[in-house]
Amino acid sequence: MFFNISSNTVCIFIIGFGVLIASLLGIFERLHMAEGFENVRGMPAIRCGVDLPTCAAGTQCMNGFCVNYAKPNLTPNELPVYP
Repeated sequence: MFFNISSNTVCIFIIGFGVLIASLLGIFERLHMAEGFENVRGMPAIRCGVDLPTCAAGTQCMNGFCVNYAKPNLTPNELPVYP
């Protein structure tokens, strides 16, 4: 049994479905990150600056967000490096 659906209706349905998927992906992406910055893995960044509170001990204000200024230890490079 086939339905009698015009090609315009099918095109509108496909476009509408694409817009729905794109909007849902955008909403989920915005909920995941706090303005693209994370101070500690999984924790949103804390804003700082003029007319905002100062950063906690062990952090400093950088680009409007409190960040930890202690640099992590990097693993040694396993690739041969030549001068």
